[in-house]
Amino acid sequence: MYFDNTISLTKHWTFQSDIHLRTSHQFSELSNVLLRGWLDYKLSQSVTTGVGYAYLGSWDDDVASPNNYYTEHRFFGQVQHQIDLPQSSEIRQRVRLEQRFFDAMLLPSSSVRSRYSLSWKQSINRKYLPFHYFFLENEVFANLYGRSLAGGKVFEQNRLYAGLGLPLWKSSEVELGSYYEIQHDVFKQRNQTIIFQLRLKTEW
Repeated sequence: MYFDNTISLTKHWTFQSDIHLRTSHQFSELSNVLLRGWLDYKLSQSVTTGVGYAYLGSWDDDVASPNNYYTEHRFFGQVQHQIDLPQSSEIRQRVRLEQRFFDAMLLPSSSVRSRYSLSWKQSINRKYLPFHYFFLENEVFANLYGRSLAGGKVFEQNRLYAGLGLPLWKSSEVELGSYYEIQHDVFKQRNQTIIFQLRLKTEW
């Protein structure tokens, strides 16, 4: 479950936040809670830059943390570029640099990670389908420092996502999609996972 909110502060400034509730064991157990917020500044019609913070709480019995729960704090900066195409279509690319801090015994105390995302959003003619748009995204994660969590590898994970969205009411929409994730994680038995996602997005 993914809640996404955007608040326009001025012509150039926006505040964005999201909440992720992630489950495991066929949706029966809560495995992660992610709380994230950031400020974006619009440099031009197509380019924005932002800084933010994220808190991740995870239940995992493989990392030797108290009560099988550990936290991660992320401070990040990002730049996003958007290209508007004909027929209500757009392409976005984003580069994000994260400084991560962990509190689990078997994890590094800190690490630095870069993320590159490329996405495409295409409006759908609702005469033929009940959905409002189709969304496709691929994101690559690379470790720059503190690579022990990924077994010393620079490449950490790749997420390929596809989703369909439809409007709920003014400035709100719901999106249903799925990830195919490849991840290098020394504490996980499976490095390939399919993840289903329900996203609720609002704008103010």
